[in-house]
Amino acid sequence: MIKKPYILGIIPARKNSKRFPGKNIRLLLGRPLIDYIIKAALQSKYLDKLIVTSDCEKIRKEAVKSGACVPFSRPIELATDNSPTEEALRHAVLFMEKSLGHKVDVIAALQPTCPFTTAETIDSSIRLLLRERRDTVITVRLASKRAEWIGYINEKGVFKGIIAPEKYNKLAKMKEYVPSGNVYVLKRKVLFRQERIIGKNTGVIIISPKQAVDIDYLEDFLFAEFLLKWKN
Repeated sequence: MIKKPYILGIIPARKNSKRFPGKNIRLLLGRPLIDYIIKAALQSKYLDKLIVTSDCEKIRKEAVKSGACVPFSRPIELATDNSPTEEALRHAVLFMEKSLGHKVDVIAALQPTCPFTTAETIDSSIRLLLRERRDTVITVRLASKRAEWIGYINEKGVFKGIIAPEKYNKLAKMKEYVPSGNVYVLKRKVLFRQERIIGKNTGVIIISPKQAVDIDYLEDFLFAEFLLKWKN
């Protein structure tokens, strides 16, 4: 008999945000922003447990009201601008493993700033990971700006493309995608052995531009509000 993997959903939601302070609990059509991803995750068929890791008491209280488990307060040193998300996830996994008394097999990291993430997207990502034996599955969206067009300005003020001109034609025939940030589903070994979130054998779930809306700035929040008001 094949043992069912234990799948832990983790929503990392720290207090500080230089670009948009307080965004995780900002009311979006009357609901705290974090409530949207919590409600979607609670509808998942595969998550064995859903937790929120946060250094902010207000966020933790709102998460509990929304139905998530908040078993600890994230250490301050894991919630700075320079703290890698990987460290916060590893801390959460180790805490839960000690509490549960067994290992976590799969982690689903869910972004609280993506209010259009659905339970089906979460479950599709998990199914793909298990079915195709990937070590990671991430959500992606079609790139709005092609890589061939992107460059930098050197010390002489000259624009330089990041892609060599001889590769333009080959890339022009391909569709280009970027990680949307909504969902990262990964096996434990990726987080602890490879020490990363995106592993070496990564599958993808392609989502729509609307679902990929990620709130980093006030303008993003207002756009999400507009989409929710006029969803029909």
